[in-house]
Amino acid sequence: MNPLLTAPDSTRLQDWLEQHPERLEPGLCIIPGELRLEGGGVVPVCGSDACGRPCLVSLVDRPTALAWDHLLDAAGEFRFGALGADSAFLRGREPRVLLVAREWAAGDRARVSLLHGSVAIRGYQWSVGSEGAPDLFALEMVVPAPHHGFPEQSLSGLGETDAAFVRRLLHLVRQGLGWSAQGEDWPLLLGPAGRPRAALHLEEGRLCLVVATKEGASSVVRPINDEQQDVALDHLMRLAQGL
Repeated sequence: MNPLLTAPDSTRLQDWLEQHPERLEPGLCIIPGELRLEGGGVVPVCGSDACGRPCLVSLVDRPTALAWDHLLDAAGEFRFGALGADSAFLRGREPRVLLVAREWAAGDRARVSLLHGSVAIRGYQWSVGSEGAPDLFALEMVVPAPHHGFPEQSLSGLGETDAAFVRRLLHLVRQGLGWSAQGEDWPLLLGPAGRPRAALHLEEGRLCLVVATKEGASSVVRPINDEQQDVALDHLMRLAQGL
């Protein structure tokens, strides 16, 4: 049992996320079973993103001091400990934290922004899905704050061709598909609000697009070189059209 998650429906939430990790991020794969830490702690849900980075999925009622300590201990064991050498992860020394909480206070969001300089953290708010909704639960990214743009400084590490492609892709996403682009940094999540359909990663200086399929699996375009740019955009358009 997860001691940091006691709200009604919490057990169903964990089961649902393990079955539908793409609701957090397309390309996210959950590793079966709990992850036991060297210090004696347990991470109930752990996975790997499309680039092979460990993703520690923390499900909590709200981000308390105990929850933060637990998260930083777990991230530290990947960054500096034996877990970072686990062959299950291609980039085990680059842990990410996906913090899923029922309640968020302004101070909680500020704390995530402060810690983000040390470890990659994203915050989501969960709620029970409304009657008639296609999903049991609804997820909303709250940290970084949702927006419809992408900071220009995030493109500074890209070559001219790749930066131009990202701008072209964002124009298609916002103007052509009516989707949003969330994240402020990498990976950039693309899709209708609260339901990402694709993730754009920066992997060792090259762009990589992960597109979710209707079956919950994913299709990857890697790397996105000059020849693959139109292929990547076609993937998005076909996905939006349900093809």
